[in-house]
Amino acid sequence: MGHKATDIEKARRLIELEPLLLRGFSYNKIVEYCRNKFKIKHAETSKYIAEIKESWIKRQDSKREKNLAEAIERRDDMYYEARQNKDIRAALSVDDSLRNLQGLNEENINIKSEVKLIHSKEDDI
Repeated sequence: MGHKATDIEKARRLIELEPLLLRGFSYNKIVEYCRNKFKIKHAETSKYIAEIKESWIKRQDSKREKNLAEAIERRDDMYYEARQNKDIRAALSVDDSLRNLQGLNEENINIKSEVKLIHSKEDDI
């Protein structure tokens, strides 16, 4: 019966497997590599591959959130500068851009305002 891998061994294996995935090695080639190099079975190899892919997703999500926050901060600075210079056209353009970044496009706003209008008309009756 084999021994259970330590956290250090797991980390080392993940570090060795990630470049193989990035280079586009097939799943079967990676399983064969792990069988020969680490003496581990198919199931454990697929756990390592899944863990690597999860870490990629987490990294992408955190990068996306960071980039969005930076973009919003830049837009806020541009909006403030346009307002200071009394450039209404530029301020409105930055405001529209900021709304699009945040997912607050006009279609969503129009739907909400139409719903409010319907409710206010019903209240009048």
